Amino acid sequence: MHIFLLVFFLSTFLPRFSSADLCQNEVCQNGGTCVIASTSPVTSSCPQNTLYFMGYCYQFDPNLRNWNDAALFCSKISNSALPSLESSDDQAFFTGYLTAILPTQNGMWTSIRGVNNITRPSWVSYPGSYLVTDTFWAPQEPNVYLDYFDVCVSLEAQTYYREWTTALCTELKYTVCKILPSSFNEQYVGQCICPQGYGGINCEIADSQESSSSQSQNQNQNQITCARREFQYTCPQNQSIIVDFASFGAKERSNCGQQTSGVQTCSNVNSLQTVINLCQGLQSCQIQNLTDTFKNTPCPVNDELFLETRFRCQDETPISCQNNEITYNGRCYNLLLETNTKKQKTFEQSQEYCAQSGGQLISSLSPDLQNQIARKARSASKKPIDFWLANCQLLEISSSDISTSNSTSCTKDQANPICSTVPQSEIVKNGQRTTQSAPPNSVNKEDSQSRQVYTGTQP
Repeated sequence: MHIFLLVFFLSTFLPRFSSADLCQNEVCQNGGTCVIASTSPVTSSCPQNTLYFMGYCYQFDPNLRNWNDAALFCSKISNSALPSLESSDDQAFFTGYLTAILPTQNGMWTSIRGVNNITRPSWVSYPGSYLVTDTFWAPQEPNVYLDYFDVCVSLEAQTYYREWTTALCTELKYTVCKILPSSFNEQYVGQCICPQGYGGINCEIADSQESSSSQSQNQNQNQITCARREFQYTCPQNQSIIVDFASFGAKERSNCGQQTSGVQTCSNVNSLQTVINLCQGLQSCQIQNLTDTFKNTPCPVNDELFLETRFRCQDETPISCQNNEITYNGRCYNLLLETNTKKQKTFEQSQEYCAQSGGQLISSLSPDLQNQIARKARSASKKPIDFWLANCQLLEISSSDISTSNSTSCTKDQANPICSTVPQSEIVKNGQRTTQSAPPNSVNKEDSQSRQVYTGTQP
């Protein structure tokens, strides 16, 4: 029932998504459209039992609290605070999210409370004491109070959690914490949506050029795969995949089955690098679960989600990895060999470590690859060494045994990462993409440098 309500309200009340982030430097040829992509793959950077939306993680707590206790509860979570509602995107999210999860109609606290400001009240967001200038009051709000220091702002069921309502700060309401996910030093590049008949990285290859080329097949073909289906692509024998374009996202109010190529109204900025890591340079590529693969996608309606790709097939070339890396089945594997457990990394830190080099934690192990990793680990140290695998699993290597197990705590256990990366020769073959500025929604919208701070008497 809750899942139905979430989809229903998001579909009914959702305003237009922000358009896909277009490039500031247009690099596409022949009428192509440039959109921004990150050079980091998708990683799960939200804490467990939270929901990702528009650059933040949201955690619901079922206990009723007054405003002060709710603010204190969120402050004890790293990089967390009570949320504010200051945009149409926020309205759409809370309408769907809260309607689906709140067990009663008590409402939830926002980060905003009142202060007495000479003849009329001001409204301030905490922490930071930022004056709120754009307001979203419900009809007949704000109410009149003798002392606005006692007044806080909540979201209530009567307005579908879309508008501000005043309440005494001592009232009991639900707590939702807005958490800033761990960030990477991401770099951004452009990728091109090409018109029919053109392909390549920058839409520079016409169909007529491809038909005369003996080194490429199946070029310029866009493939759309709905999120609930398995993605597959195979090149002819002795040829390998080149990824020209990849984007996982949605077009507002259009179910996946209705999709045609074009700019998505919301998308996962990490899609391109994730698909490159999974498919580039291989003869065949298969992604079984798209929604699990593209975590933290800021699109709320699952039935609208799809992966759009544009691949080429070219003759295979010898691959090259660094001297200290394992070369296996078209990929390079880099092992961090730290025997001091205090200097090893948590699962999340290991994800970030691999992402910084454009790679990701190894997700599958064949017996042959496992044996190569074990030989390398044993040659480096006689002590047992643990390595992180994807899905918070541990590969445990001792002098006489190799085993895998599920971690007891992804946030506390420490081990070494094994990073899987695309060989440099494949990156060169794919060509250089033009660097772009970060998309607007990757910058914290609540940057203190752009907001006025309230300096009067604090409540």
